[in-house]
Amino acid sequence: MSIPESFIQDLLNRTNVEDVVGQYVKLKKSGVNLFGLCPFHNEKSPSFSVSPQKQIFHCFSCGQSGNAIGFVMKHLGLSFPEAVKMLAGRVGMQVPEERPQTPAQRAQAIEQKSKSDYLHDCLEKAQKYFVQQLKQSPQAIDYLKGRGLSGEIAKKFGLGWSGTERQGLKSVFENYDDPNLVEAGLVIQNEDLRKYDRFRERVTFPIYNTRGKIIGFGGRIIGNGQPKYLNSPETPIFHKGSELYGLFENRSTINKEGFVLVVEGYMDVVSLAQLGLANAVATLGTATSEEHIKKLMRVTHKIVFSFDGDKAGRRAAWKALTISLPLLRDDIAIRFLFLPEEHDPDTYIREFGQAQFREQIEQSLSLSGFLISELQHQFNLNEIEGRTAGLHEIRPLLVSIPESSMMRLQIEKEIAKVLLLTHDELKHDLQQYQHNQSTKVVSRADGYEPEIDQTSAQIFSDLPYAKDNRKTHKKTTRNTMHQVDPLGMRIFRLVIHHPEILKHITDRQIELLSQQGQYHLVAEFLALCLRESSAELRVIQPKLEGMDEIQRIVSAVSHDSLSQQVLDDPLAEWQGVINKVEIESLTHTINQLMLEGLQDDSQKKRYRLLLERLKNLKKASI
Repeated sequence: MSIPESFIQDLLNRTNVEDVVGQYVKLKKSGVNLFGLCPFHNEKSPSFSVSPQKQIFHCFSCGQSGNAIGFVMKHLGLSFPEAVKMLAGRVGMQVPEERPQTPAQRAQAIEQKSKSDYLHDCLEKAQKYFVQQLKQSPQAIDYLKGRGLSGEIAKKFGLGWSGTERQGLKSVFENYDDPNLVEAGLVIQNEDLRKYDRFRERVTFPIYNTRGKIIGFGGRIIGNGQPKYLNSPETPIFHKGSELYGLFENRSTINKEGFVLVVEGYMDVVSLAQLGLANAVATLGTATSEEHIKKLMRVTHKIVFSFDGDKAGRRAAWKALTISLPLLRDDIAIRFLFLPEEHDPDTYIREFGQAQFREQIEQSLSLSGFLISELQHQFNLNEIEGRTAGLHEIRPLLVSIPESSMMRLQIEKEIAKVLLLTHDELKHDLQQYQHNQSTKVVSRADGYEPEIDQTSAQIFSDLPYAKDNRKTHKKTTRNTMHQVDPLGMRIFRLVIHHPEILKHITDRQIELLSQQGQYHLVAEFLALCLRESSAELRVIQPKLEGMDEIQRIVSAVSHDSLSQQVLDDPLAEWQGVINKVEIESLTHTINQLMLEGLQDDSQKKRYRLLLERLKNLKKASI
């Protein structure tokens, strides 16, 4: 969204920085300025100054400074447009946006805003009900006390109890049959059209966006029922792949601590806050995404991922690393903490204390350290063959790091050392690799090839997450096709030039794309199109603010010659493409099962079902 400079100046003229800062920092007048404890780092003596005359803030200790917009961006983790909207709302100003061009589009925009507001209202009413239910449930209160949680922490995070009734929310909403309750994720409608509460017999965790509005819930069952954890489904206002639990509640402490700890689940976030570490966040049952990293980079310069030390934990860490590399900046530190397999952060602190846990954080692996340690672990770098295979593995990761980053230069030098190369030799190899990849993208931009040949598969068969890594970075180039392989480009072309197929694209298909690294930009684009209910460029392009890679791809696709081809049946083309994506996904999953070994009957059954599905898809694609 492009906001006129004149509006920004008018907004700042109407906004008092001392009022904005004073909401979050206790200020005391000293001379012409106001002083308080800095919200961006820990300090005992106030060095944080606010100047009403200049309308700016400045910390003489950590150096943070800016105007009212900059303060809410940094303190609340908001983007620039979000911060402007928030401050404009305080002074009764309407942020100018590109207005829909037709009456139908204007009506649709009004309807969408009205729908979002109504869904937020439904969730707020449900939250009040859940909190009240908790007060009346000795069972739920005993459970939380048994987890070591106090009433103060429960109140901070808005913990509640869903109750045990099948239709408990009937007492909250006059019209339980309102379809918006299903759309908000509060009610489920089964095949018989019968409705019941989604959350029952569960401790509830409200999930907030960065503006403090409830967008969904998490639920933890008490007892042995399944699933143990349950989240709200995807809704018009809740997108699991881009939200972080605890970011809103812990934003101030994250600023003061100087780092954020990324843990596995919302119970970990709450338990850590109880133990004195209120700077943790958690993804919502999804792998780390680019949007997660971007959000965290807005609120802190240090991100520490905490994973289990087992194979699954290291695989998740590798995924986080590959997603982080293209976003690296020289002012950002990313580290990886692996606790002993029998511990998570909560149990570790309870056994060894907070001081020892903080020591573990200090000793955690840097991003470059984790990258190099895995390279050394997976390949015998004492042999030429091992170093060659290691170079093959590391190339796409290195070229994904922004060239302007000093971090890339330092990592390249360290990698060159362990591979017994000079830095110039490694740099030349990477340049040749990028040239070859660019040539492949141009010559095969509308084609499809198997993910990896048999020789390479044999070489990397002992690397449990190498295939994920290759998929994520296979087509990394410096052109507009960055991180999108030919199949992904076909999807961009198909949707942009045949927007009518959008109504046939499902959330499940987008989730399938998002689970495979090389299609994450495609999935992000399609999710945006679905949210806007349109794939027409005049509607979508204004919404791509801050999505630079997607902007470049959309611009390139809308003008390239391959996109001018006329398709007899765009829907059939879409089905063929999504089948190929699923074939890739199934092939990868089946290979992983084989590598890990079919240990029990459930794994064997899953293997057979996946294999049958793969065969059927391949037949349909012939």
